[in-house]
Amino acid sequence: MQAAETLGHYADWSGVSSQALRNLNKLHKNALVTLGHKVKLDFSRVSPEQFAATRREYHHRLQEEFFARIRIAGTDNYSVKRGESLWVIAQQHADLPVWLVAEYNPDVDFNDVRPGTTITLPRVVSHQSPVIRESASTGSERGGRPMWHKKSCWNRLSRELRVRACGSRPGVRVF
Repeated sequence: MQAAETLGHYADWSGVSSQALRNLNKLHKNALVTLGHKVKLDFSRVSPEQFAATRREYHHRLQEEFFARIRIAGTDNYSVKRGESLWVIAQQHADLPVWLVAEYNPDVDFNDVRPGTTITLPRVVSHQSPVIRESASTGSERGGRPMWHKKSCWNRLSRELRVRACGSRPGVRVF
């Protein structure tokens, strides 16, 4: 499970009901599926490749919509405090999307982040706001370009699609 994804998304992209995915994963009705959680998927109606393509398109659309309104004016370093999670950090800093904070910190395991860990937070401004210039002490200028402008960052999403066979049940995979 990645940022901005829900079990409902997985159900839609795989062509099955959310309840079918809950049953497959032995999740009760109110169980939460968290970021980084591995989810078994039923690929009896779509192929893993079709699922991955739909998923990539969803994330691409999210990013396109975000960057149509907002641009990156620079970055700041932030030291994680006790009890903070990726979600808390993103919400406390200009209501950043979780996927954006995760994208700027590809080497950080946010499921096991420790107090004192230094992460990079993008500084965002709306397209209508004046550009905020930063001093040398606050981080490096990104020139308004998100990290995913490189092809390798786009490919990272597909590399993260780790689909393995799950037992002997046909059409079922672990994601």
